[in-house]
Amino acid sequence: MLLQHGVTEATVASMIARFKGGPYVSSVSGGAAVLEELRARGCDNERLNGLLQRAPTIMARPASNVMASFAALDDILQLSRSDVLRVCEEQPSLLSRDAGSLRRNWAKVQERYQLPPKVVRSLQKMMRYSRATTALLTYDSDTVKRRLSGLQQLFGLSDGDVVALFRCLVQLLELQPEEGVRPRRDKLEALLGPFDKQTLRRFLQTLQRPEAGCTLEEARQVLLSTPPLAVNALDTPKFQRRMEALTDFYEHASTAEMLLSRNRGTQLKSSLWTVGPRMAFVRHLRLERGQPHLRTSQVACTLGPFCRSVRADVATYKGFEAAWLASPEAAQLCEHERPRRQAAGGSSGSGGSDGGSDSSDDSSSGSSSEEEGEDERE
Repeated sequence: MLLQHGVTEATVASMIARFKGGPYVSSVSGGAAVLEELRARGCDNERLNGLLQRAPTIMARPASNVMASFAALDDILQLSRSDVLRVCEEQPSLLSRDAGSLRRNWAKVQERYQLPPKVVRSLQKMMRYSRATTALLTYDSDTVKRRLSGLQQLFGLSDGDVVALFRCLVQLLELQPEEGVRPRRDKLEALLGPFDKQTLRRFLQTLQRPEAGCTLEEARQVLLSTPPLAVNALDTPKFQRRMEALTDFYEHASTAEMLLSRNRGTQLKSSLWTVGPRMAFVRHLRLERGQPHLRTSQVACTLGPFCRSVRADVATYKGFEAAWLASPEAAQLCEHERPRRQAAGGSSGSGGSDGGSDSSDDSSSGSSSEEEGEDERE
């Protein structure tokens, strides 16, 4: 039944594995009703399979419960239907949650911390792209209280500071304060000195952003403490070119600032054959749309999330990518990368055209890297 509704064999296999061969749909009619609701919410085949592979328990719920969860998210988030779906793609387990628990968790957070309307609205919007922020809905109130109290103690914050920094603090909810946050804080303080309020805010926003004046060598030392990158020599021409390209694209003041900004581990591990055309495409869209500040952190993700992040269809991007890869600009930018491998059937843009990316996944990025193959340890 599922295969007839656009669900792939890989998705069905993941469901069977999750339920250890047991029933993974409530009934044939119930499963069809769930799929119909997901379609009505805007899921095409790619988005549908993405949701079900990450949260196969959705199919085991009655369709009425899935609809109730969507309705609760509509009320909680006060966003458009398409944006609510984006939130669910950030955290698909939301659709496996009881609607009542979603409402209670959200209400308790607002009540306990007396969040101003401006902060509430900002949190609602943040959930479109921040999985960590959705923990305010998926974690029970005791867990949220315990983790925020741990962060408050770790950073010596007053109750007023917690509210003022709430949008930054929630980015750390998925980390245990002592095991996950303290080691990073200690490492940066050893390099940069004790945090004042301004540097603390910047640390909370990105976990790794440097203090002004941080040297390039200090930045490298922090970055190389990330195991997936520790085997690579950042002084080689390939990595130097990648660092220059990312620094320019994100308009950082220095390479040190770029190295310590969020998600750079995954982006540095990705070949310029993959990242280069995407950066060029964003620059093209800035001019075409008159949006000079358009940017995305998804340049090293799989193709679907990247295109959605810049609101472009895949076919348009693939056409641009094919032209860019044949350009002198591409040859110059990628001269230190491995030769590009052509995907079967000539398709590019979903990782198959990547010719020199490294095999690794930066767990802090929250995105799916499209790296394949393994770089030589230079």
